[in-house]
Amino acid sequence: MSDLTIQLEAYSAPIRKQKIFCVGDIHIMDKMYHGIFNMYSEELLRRHKVVIVFSDTYVKHQPKTLKNIFIDATFRIRDNQDLRLAYTYIQHCIKPLIVIWYGNDIPNVIYQNKEDITLITGGLVPNNQNTSIFFSTKSSYNEVYSILKSKMKDVDFKTILNETKASDVSLVWSSIGESNKDGSLYWFDYNTIKGVQPEINYAQASEYLRNLADVLDLKE
Repeated sequence: MSDLTIQLEAYSAPIRKQKIFCVGDIHIMDKMYHGIFNMYSEELLRRHKVVIVFSDTYVKHQPKTLKNIFIDATFRIRDNQDLRLAYTYIQHCIKPLIVIWYGNDIPNVIYQNKEDITLITGGLVPNNQNTSIFFSTKSSYNEVYSILKSKMKDVDFKTILNETKASDVSLVWSSIGESNKDGSLYWFDYNTIKGVQPEINYAQASEYLRNLADVLDLKE
């Protein structure tokens, strides 16, 4: 973020008890969920139970980006009985708990729950109870403005968005730890988060496989 006209701080809020919303379609949401989740240390995440819920049009979704995350329970909501089962599990599960929710039919009781539950969800229209809203680098001015115009007054979103796009970072609104009731804006770089874009050294991998094959030949 160097040499920017508008300087934003990097997003670094604690994950506990947050209601996080990611703005975008299903492919963007997959990457954003994974990036946010991997921003936090493995030690911190091990203290949490993790539940993932698929509902609405996402009931059959199989996100590859979450395959390396240890998940304690998965629910696919096809009817009210499935929804009750998922909520009962969430309600009685050991806390702290992280719930990753694909879908729009999130019960309001989960937003209003005062227990140690973190909710990570997404789509196009955030809930007024969200504590942090993440945009992608592809988010348009109209998307950002329509969501944040009621939260922040007299802010030049167009200039800020131009600056973040020029640096290939995303924009985040958050009210966590803010005395300002309007919240604040931050930047977030998904490309630097561990695990989002794993690099494979093909030369080393090839050498390892050759050595492994030699060892197996000797054993025969």
